[in-house]
Amino acid sequence: MSNRGRRLFRWAWARRLTAAFFLTLLVLGRFEWFPWLKGSTTATTVFGVVPLADPLAAIEVSVASRAVHIEMLVGAGLLLAVCFLTGPIFCGWVCPLGLLLDLNGSLRGFLKRRLQRHGWRVPEFRLPFGVRYLVLGVVVGFSLFACFPIFQIVSPINIVAWAAIFGSTSALLLIVMLLLVEFPAPRVWCRSLCPLGALYSLVGRFGLLKIRVNPSEAGRTP
Repeated sequence: MSNRGRRLFRWAWARRLTAAFFLTLLVLGRFEWFPWLKGSTTATTVFGVVPLADPLAAIEVSVASRAVHIEMLVGAGLLLAVCFLTGPIFCGWVCPLGLLLDLNGSLRGFLKRRLQRHGWRVPEFRLPFGVRYLVLGVVVGFSLFACFPIFQIVSPINIVAWAAIFGSTSALLLIVMLLLVEFPAPRVWCRSLCPLGALYSLVGRFGLLKIRVNPSEAGRTP
């Protein structure tokens, strides 16, 4: 493996370990004896003092209830401030679903190489990148007119947390279905469908720190 390959490998596993650590904190948070993190991927408090909230959840709840929820907005503001400083770091370094899809992508790459050696062509389907901004608008619009934060119920990100915390069979099945869909459509959720990722992306465009992507290396998985 080249020096560049080793660096990419180390960075990939650094991201995966960070996301796995956050998911572990969420699971431990269900126990009374664990004080660090209490809550869910929607809203959490750190040591019972610092609020953190999913910015999309804060928008949905606010427009659905026609009310201002100060603690949730403060928690969302803190995460958006981090996003402004560092870019959409949540997607790569924290999101538990991103962790699973990243590992799934590595498995897909391994299987794809094996199949290609035997002359099998692996089809790929991609949706336009901007579709997730349309999904974001639909989610917020639905919450506004139906007075119900729909994405917080159907979000695959939350479903991963529920599966890890409660061992929900239905949640596990939905995760498996999404992982299978990603084989013919790699990273379709993160790149083209996730409304939370779209929101972070919009804020990250004005971030102080920028990540430059090398087209020759983009999309490769260690």
